[in-house]
Order: sequence, then C-alpha cells, then structure tokens
Amino acid sequence: MKKLIFIIIAIIFGAITIGCESKSIGELSFQGSSQSWEATINYDNNNKCKVNIKYTGIEKPPMDVEFTIEDLSGNTSGGYMEYGEVLNKVGGFSLEKEHDYKLSKYENKDKLAIVMKWNNNEETIELNQEWDN
Repeated sequence: MKKLIFIIIAIIFGAITIGCESKSIGELSFQGSSQSWEATINYDNNNKCKVNIKYTGIEKPPMDVEFTIEDLSGNTSGGYMEYGEVLNKVGGFSLEKEHDYKLSKYENKDKLAIVMKWNNNEETIELNQEWDN
C-alpha cells in the first residue's frame, strides 16, 4: 500500500512539474526602419544580443553617429560611432553584447526603438518584433 501511495504521489508531482515548465524561446528578433536608417536587433538564448544598423539615406553616409538603443526591459544604452570608418559589407555596422534576459518573459514585447543622431539630424527607428510563422 505504501508503494502505491508513493507511486501516485510521484506521478502527480511529475505531472505538476511538467505542466509548470516554462516554454523555451530560442530567439527574439526585431526589425524596423526610418527615413534614413534600417535596423535589426536579435536576442538569442545563448545570452547574445546583436544589433545591426544601416544608413539608407540619399546623402553621403555620415561620419559621426550617436545612437541610443532600447532593450527588452525598456532600459536604454547609447554610444558614438565613427560610422564612415566602420561600414561592414552590407553598408552598416553591428554591435554585439551579452544579455541576461529570460526571453520567454519578453515574448509579447512587440516594439523596441533606436534613436539615431547625425549631422544635426535625429530619427527614431521603430522596430517591430518579427513573428515566426
């Protein structure tokens, strides 16, 4: 009888544990553009965040650029880039940083923003979450 009670308790505990397990999200991706810029932000479950920003304006690419990037929690961080010096093969630049976000907590976050400042201009790139189909 004690074995039967132990087995029933183990089954119930196992079912509760499996039912409460949170789903794992492999990646969150955001993409957007403004009049002169386009950008993507990718968060992966290896605690890496990659930001790609590309100038799409009609004038010569700016040499000096300031930017402020919103993260999943709503906090912002910024920087300064000598843009004309660091263009990658797709005409933009990439930043990579570590994150400690549990992605499943932010799966319903649908927008992020990047503010770009250059040559006395300022634009906000609104990035929308790309949903997997």
